[in-house]
Amino acid sequence: MLAEFYKTIDASEELGENISIPDHGPALYLSDSGALFCYMGIVGREEKGAHLNGWPYYLRGKSAKKSKQLIRGFYRLQAGCILLTNFLDHELYGKARFKRLENYIVSLPIASSCEFGIVKRINSEHSFFFEENKLMSRACFGLTYDELKQVVGIYAQRLGIFNDYVQYPRITRSMKKDNFCDITGLWIPPQFPYITFNGDGYIYSHVSLYGFYRHVDVLLSMGSNTMASKIFTHEILDIEALNHLQLIDDCSLMGVKVIRDSFSEAY
Repeated sequence: MLAEFYKTIDASEELGENISIPDHGPALYLSDSGALFCYMGIVGREEKGAHLNGWPYYLRGKSAKKSKQLIRGFYRLQAGCILLTNFLDHELYGKARFKRLENYIVSLPIASSCEFGIVKRINSEHSFFFEENKLMSRACFGLTYDELKQVVGIYAQRLGIFNDYVQYPRITRSMKKDNFCDITGLWIPPQFPYITFNGDGYIYSHVSLYGFYRHVDVLLSMGSNTMASKIFTHEILDIEALNHLQLIDDCSLMGVKVIRDSFSEAY
């Protein structure tokens, strides 16, 4: 549980109402109740369209509550969904206690790999390596990369295409292009992982992580003895990833989902 992990973090504790906008991002904060806030960027009032990793210099160190005339909101990553939310000094979170996780990194896919997660850099005498925190990866992305790869692989073998040359569905990413989920309409930013069921340009070639989780959860929700659920469970010993998938909450309660129409409309 992240609430227990909070107690082990060697960092100062602050009330949400006293926390100022950080100098840079992504910025990770954990509450004493175990809620993880992963801020990927700031949306200014003057901005057109949307992009991650925006941290205007003139907002550094300022109160988000007192800068409402300049800010439409903050991009928060939750369960594989990009949300437009308030900052920690908002009345909903202001009295909660937080620690900033400065030693952790939001790792996104690169050109040669689709892996993602929340990782910590561990330095040794002559080198370094990255260690994943699976609890935080699930909070931000819904599942870890390995768990998602397992679920997608089962789906491809039993319902899709799976051979030595091609796999559908599979995990992928676009390095430069904004895309939108063909199921939910959710924004899929560049470098952000998503699921493709078909080649580029075809229907369901872009399905967000959150959209995929909802889709699979529908199949599993019909009961353990249905054909739909047996697709994922029959003769499969390790189904821990499915258990985690079914625990993913509805992100609507956490903020406004960023969808295609958000690019041309004010929030």
